[in-house]
Amino acid sequence: MWACRVLLACVAALLLCGKLLAQSDTCLLRTVPVNVLTEHDQIVTGLSPQNFKASFHHKPVKILSVTPDQSPRHIVIVIDASGSMTSERRQWRYYVDVARDFLAGVPASSLVGLVVFSTHIKKR
Repeated sequence: MWACRVLLACVAALLLCGKLLAQSDTCLLRTVPVNVLTEHDQIVTGLSPQNFKASFHHKPVKILSVTPDQSPRHIVIVIDASGSMTSERRQWRYYVDVARDFLAGVPASSLVGLVVFSTHIKKR
C-alpha cells in the first residue's frame, strides 16, 4: 500500500511538471510595431528586413519580414482642465493648439476620441 502511494505521488509530480513546462512561452516569433518617419514626419515606405537591425539581451535578432499596417488607428486625446492647467488662458490655448496640430496629421480613417477632465470628466 505504501509503495503504491509513493508511486502515485511520483506520477502526479511528473504530470504536474509536464503541465508547467507546457505553460512556458516557447514562441520565438514576435511582432513589433514600428513607425519610420522622415525628418518631415512622412512615413517611409518600401522597407525590407535588411533595413532593420535588432537585438535582445545583447544578442542579435533576425528580422524575418516587414509588413505595412494600414488599419485605422484608435487615438484618445486626454486634456487636463484643472485649475493648475487653465489658470493662464494663454497656456491653456497652447495645450488645445497642440492637440489640434496633432490631429491635422492624423489620417482620416483614424478613430479619434477626446476626454477633458478636471476633478471629473467634463467632456467625452
